Amino acid sequence: MSPASLDAFVRDWPQITDPADPFTALMNSLPRYVASQTLAEGTRHPTTVLSGDVAAQVAALKRQPGRELQIHGRARLTPSLLPPD
Repeated sequence: MSPASLDAFVRDWPQITDPADPFTALMNSLPRYVASQTLAEGTRHPTTVLSGDVAAQVAALKRQPGRELQIHGRARLTPSLLPPD
């Protein structure tokens, strides 16, 4: 996702609040984890900012009980979360 696309996603998604659409209610209620070396806190609830060793923090999240983790973001985040060859 390009920086402009990501900014649009962050800006626009919370505005999608159709009460008849269960997908939007679910997406707006899920916890968010934002990988950033510059942000101190998220702008929406519930948001947790991951900084420092993001790969280790994501690995810890994956070990917790629950459902899947989805990644929406810039192209350099995903490779940083993959194990080395």
